[in-house]
Order: sequence, then C-alpha cells, then structure tokens
Amino acid sequence: MSNLLAELAAGSGEEAAAVYRVREEIGASAAAVCDHDKVIAPLAAGARHASGGGAGREAVVNAGNAIESFLNWYRNERGHSVGGAHGLNAKVESLRGAGHLPPKLVNASKYLGHIRNAADHGVDADIGTSWNISDATGRNYVFVAAQFIRSVVDFHEGRFEM
Repeated sequence: MSNLLAELAAGSGEEAAAVYRVREEIGASAAAVCDHDKVIAPLAAGARHASGGGAGREAVVNAGNAIESFLNWYRNERGHSVGGAHGLNAKVESLRGAGHLPPKLVNASKYLGHIRNAADHGVDADIGTSWNISDATGRNYVFVAAQFIRSVVDFHEGRFEM
C-alpha cells in the first residue's frame, strides 16, 4: 500500500510541476484567461507525455486539444462564431477571415494544425499510412502550442510578441 501512495504522491508532484511550467510558458495574462481543465491541464498532460519519452503522439493530441479549447474561448472573446469549423486549421481560418488573427499567427498555427492532424487522424490519404510522431516533435509541439496561446492573448490585449 505504501508503494501505491508513494507513486500517487510522485505523480501529483509531477502534475503540479507541469501545471506550474505551463502557466510560466503561457504567461500571466494567458494563464488568467485560460480554462484550467480545458487548456492548462491538457497542455500539462502533453508536457508530461513529452518529457517521459515514447509518447510524442499523446503529447501532441493533448496539446492540440488544449489549443482547440483555447480557440473556442478566443472566438467567444471576439464575438465570432466559427460555425461548422472543425479542427484547428478550420477555426483559425475562420478567425483570420473575420480579421481576428493576423497572418503571422495564422501561419504559426498551421504547424500546430497539421502536426495535430498527423498525430490524431489515422491514415493520411496522401501517403497511405499513419505518421509516426517522434518524442522531439511531441516536446516541441507543447512549447509551440504554449507560445501560440501566449501570442494570441498578447495580440488580443494589444501586445505583439511571438
């Protein structure tokens, strides 16, 4: 029984450290507006998967879910309906078309959308098989996702930083 408690305590400590790191990466402004359960916790889960090795795909899927939830928040903040837009690329394109995201952020998001699709959509019709997602891609994806969220919040608040 004590081994189980020790494992739970270690896991809780790792989770708390990951949440702290995510909040640091996205910055105080973004941390203040991002839903913990829908954005911060999935990003932290992605970071934990990325740091453990052998789970690049899981890191991308978790961080991708966080971005999609964040984009839902952002569209509400801008008073914009993304209607039938499903997925990161479609939501970003809808926000771009309405003038709510500048080209630099749209282009940065394309990496996030396409890597997430590679991780989460099974067989790619263009190549006839699924993409393998490396540990390095998982790690990098989490950090790019955090910076994208930070940059969109900064843009929303009149600051321009990538």
